Amino acid sequence: MSPIDRVVVAVPAHDEADLLPECLGSILHAAARVEAGGLDVSVVVAADACTDGTADIVRSWAGAAPQVRLVAGSWRSAGLARAAATEAGLRLGAAPMRRTWIATTDADSAVPAGWLATQLRLAADGWVGVAGIVRLAAEMTEPHTYEQFLRTYRVPGNGRHAHVHGANLGVRGDAYADIGGWAPVALAEDHATWNELVRRGHPVIQSTESWVWTSGRLAGRAPGGFADTLAAARVA
Repeated sequence: MSPIDRVVVAVPAHDEADLLPECLGSILHAAARVEAGGLDVSVVVAADACTDGTADIVRSWAGAAPQVRLVAGSWRSAGLARAAATEAGLRLGAAPMRRTWIATTDADSAVPAGWLATQLRLAADGWVGVAGIVRLAAEMTEPHTYEQFLRTYRVPGNGRHAHVHGANLGVRGDAYADIGGWAPVALAEDHATWNELVRRGHPVIQSTESWVWTSGRLAGRAPGGFADTLAAARVA
């Protein structure tokens, strides 16, 4: 099994000036762990039709952390923005796709220090796609919503699960290329992409070992996204 030489972290962001700094800080912390082992890491934020200071924040971080890059556009789609960030990141390096790992999260999420190391360990075991779970940040979540999430978000005790989140996905570069990249859809591009990996027979794992914190807001940036799911569960 060829080792991974390079990591691209793709982050779509639409008007996320408030939460993006924590997201970027957590990603760079996770990146430092794998960079210490000699890996090259690029973190690309796709500022999508932003009207706040999202792009300026990315530029500021990029001035201090060369791993951080900005791509700006008006895709008005988490899937297209995620694809734009990924493609921009891939152009920054020359490692073969088989030796490149693509990880993605969302701008309202924060990853633990071992996030990338965990995905790369699973990649070393032969998995070319990794889907992780999310945990709600209690301090950012209305109590009833938090309690409802804990009751309804099923996570078996065997380390596997049935969830797919754009906030916590990883895929090896050659598998990403084989399926044609992120599904070009405005909604549920994470599920569409994952389903295509499965359909084409790529070895994938839905593991509780990979997890991220995400906000428990009920008014999100992507219609039909995780915030809408939380809102629907709250009134169910």
